[in-house]
Amino acid sequence: MKKVFSIILTVIFGICLYCTLLLSVVRSTVNASSLTDFARNALKPVSKVQKIHNNGLFYPDEKQVILSGYDDFDFSDFDFSDLGDMDLNSIVKSYLKAYDVQVEPEFITEILESPETKEFVNKYIDEIVSYATGEKETLEIDADDVITVVNNAIDIYEKETGETVDRTGLEENIRDGVEEAVTEVAETIDSVRDNNELVFLTIKMCQFFLSVKFFAYCVGVCVLLAIVIFVINLNLFTWFKYISIPSIVDGALMFLPGVTVGIVFPSLMKFFVREFDLPGGIMDGIIAVVQKSMHFMKIEGAVCLLIGVALCIFGFSLGKKTKVETAEA
Repeated sequence: MKKVFSIILTVIFGICLYCTLLLSVVRSTVNASSLTDFARNALKPVSKVQKIHNNGLFYPDEKQVILSGYDDFDFSDFDFSDLGDMDLNSIVKSYLKAYDVQVEPEFITEILESPETKEFVNKYIDEIVSYATGEKETLEIDADDVITVVNNAIDIYEKETGETVDRTGLEENIRDGVEEAVTEVAETIDSVRDNNELVFLTIKMCQFFLSVKFFAYCVGVCVLLAIVIFVINLNLFTWFKYISIPSIVDGALMFLPGVTVGIVFPSLMKFFVREFDLPGGIMDGIIAVVQKSMHFMKIEGAVCLLIGVALCIFGFSLGKKTKVETAEA
């Protein structure tokens, strides 16, 4: 009976451990760093001979700023096949030109890669999601954080262009702008939330499952199961055996797909880009994010696999040696 319980708990432990490892990969991928990886690749010029179509939907001359602005937009004249030629590099260039900013789109990526921007994005994505899902009653954005990010962007701009930007009155303008923007964003979220309850409920669930609290629960369940298996057997080497098998299986299930998908997915996506005329820059961004996920899968899978093999060796070899010594005594 003890062996049966141990096997059942070992299977449950293996399932929980695998889910925890997958959750760890997702949490490691969904962050500002992934946004930077996506932007760096998406902002590359699309290497196509065709002329980039200026359909007015994405470019500054006819841009639609808020959702209500699309009410009068005639989508019947919009050729969605043009999306295959969409070049984010070209779009960003047009915005920079419209605002007379003499830098290349790669400048945007450099700003996104800065620690100040990553910290800001991580912090306020959580803040906005928490407000949107009703977890927080008020939306709060610290103007000092915005000032830090803007000053950092200006520093990068000055280094890039050799120009000196006059920052007189900058902080005051930013504080006024943030106050106004927070009000507008909050009102927009409130308006959208009333008509999209299911969407925001889904976002709230995703936020919970990606939270540190839920991840800690998963780790705690794994630890608890491991302790129960040990208590049932009260033998360290037997415990090593039961823990090692799911560790090896889960490690293999993480490592092998990580290697396989990491190799196959980029080639597959490039094939679809060619065959179906998909936007190359955006697809490069998606490939970069997926490859990052697969990288984490390979690392976590390899670590789990090695730990499992080590525990297996200790459990079977040292356990057998201990039995022989006990019999001789």
